[in-house]
Amino acid sequence: RLSKNFKHHYSNTILPLGDDCASYSASSSKNQLVSTDALVENIHFKLSTISAEQLGKKSIAVNISDIVAMGGTPTRILITLGISKKISSSFLDQLYKGIHKTCELYDIELFGGDTVSSPNCFFINVTIIGETKSGKLFTRKGAKKGDLIFTTGTLGDSSLGLNIQSGKKWKCSAKSKKYLLKKHLTPIPRLKESQLLVRSTCKINSMIDISDGLVQDLHHICKQSGT
Repeated sequence: RLSKNFKHHYSNTILPLGDDCASYSASSSKNQLVSTDALVENIHFKLSTISAEQLGKKSIAVNISDIVAMGGTPTRILITLGISKKISSSFLDQLYKGIHKTCELYDIELFGGDTVSSPNCFFINVTIIGETKSGKLFTRKGAKKGDLIFTTGTLGDSSLGLNIQSGKKWKCSAKSKKYLLKKHLTPIPRLKESQLLVRSTCKINSMIDISDGLVQDLHHICKQSGT
């Protein structure tokens, strides 16, 4: 509704809205991918239950997931911080320690950003840029009736980790609790799996980052694909 009056002015735009990333043709052999995600204190995280380093890692990981969900490779990020008075310089040092570790792990360049004052809560917004080969762009649109559905990882781990973090009672071992909390606090983007699919000869009709849950994101695919 908010974007309905915006026109698309450039002929090389491939995907302007409605997918994990926006995409445009950068050359005859390469597509550029762009996505952005914000994490806001007391909505997406609580500073009492996540360390600054973990928050830094997670803020980059969730953005990488958008790129790899379309068969892309992340290349650059821009970071905007909203800093409230309670945030210390040591917190920011640890935040960027987590960001740096994740960027080094995935060969991502810090490309720019901004810092602003925030009256009450802390927030971090990351814009990520990536690329994919022409003809290897996987979108939500394209699924067909009878397609097989595959997922990576164990569905529900992050949700269980959130429940544990929120103090909900859950009967499991201390080892399992630690594992589930790690899955929630420091998710791992599926870059290796995505690149394997890009190189494979399998016919992939559609792909999506499961952030809203399997059923909800399958609905997104079906809606985009008209199935």
